[in-house]
Amino acid sequence: YGAGVQNKVLEAMACATPVVATPQVTIGLDAVAGLDLLVAQDAADFAKQTIGLLDDLNRQRTIAANGRAYVEGHHQWKTIAKQLEEIYQAAVHQVR
Repeated sequence: YGAGVQNKVLEAMACATPVVATPQVTIGLDAVAGLDLLVAQDAADFAKQTIGLLDDLNRQRTIAANGRAYVEGHHQWKTIAKQLEEIYQAAVHQVR
């Protein structure tokens, strides 16, 4: 399931920290692999992706900025609260 880890990934992205995650962690997120964060398939790939980021300051900055923009665009409390309110309203109308 990984919701707790997903929250940690979103927190890191919100802080403009470039993220390397496993595919399982990215399920349910609309973040674009290679643009908003990096996805590693196994331990060797995880190390390769991380070292690649450490060696490329421009890529670090790009992934970090894109990750933050993703969180700002998709995970704002105001937006989520509005969506939740719409779900509640729809449920109330179905019951009536």
